[in-house]
Amino acid sequence: MSTSVRVITPIITWQAPEFRHYPKNYSWYTTAAAISILIVGFFAIERDIFAALSLAIMATLILLFARHTPELVEIELNSKGIAFGNVIYPYKQIKHF
Repeated sequence: MSTSVRVITPIITWQAPEFRHYPKNYSWYTTAAAISILIVGFFAIERDIFAALSLAIMATLILLFARHTPELVEIELNSKGIAFGNVIYPYKQIKHF
């Protein structure tokens, strides 16, 4: 009993960044940090510790993710669907392209 592996040959392939990146300068980070500190400080003065901690965590995550740059991803059109990196989207699931 032999098993055959069907190789999917790509029709078109290209590389593109994961997402659109907007570079941010020093003043963007300074302004975001200042606004975050003011809002967290307000909730600390109001003794709403849960809101202060939640907003501090969210502000930290926003500042960290703002520094993330996109990686290049291989996109491929083949007979089965569209491959975006390691994920394949069958043509049946795609409504607009």
